[in-house]
Amino acid sequence: ELFLIRRGEVRILLPIDKMHSHHISTLGRGVFFGELSFLDGCPRAATAVAFGEVDVFVLSRPAFNQLEGEHRQAALKLLEGLAVALSGRLRSAYTEMRALEAS
Repeated sequence: ELFLIRRGEVRILLPIDKMHSHHISTLGRGVFFGELSFLDGCPRAATAVAFGEVDVFVLSRPAFNQLEGEHRQAALKLLEGLAVALSGRLRSAYTEMRALEAS
């Protein structure tokens, strides 16, 4: 499933061990998460935790497949938006890794 935050904030945490996790980011209104598992079907690598009250829109893969069959252009636009956002997130992660290596 792909989640789009309608209201509130969601923290994305990367589990380190049973007792600890690393805060990756805090996401707010209009931002999505769950895209990697939505796209590749693999288990989620991070945990999403609501920070206060949160409303999200949920798009399941079967619902997306139906959208793709009925409205191909809309589905392509959604995938294009995901690709652009993922590219930006990957660039940010790369920049952060370079900064950590330099310190």
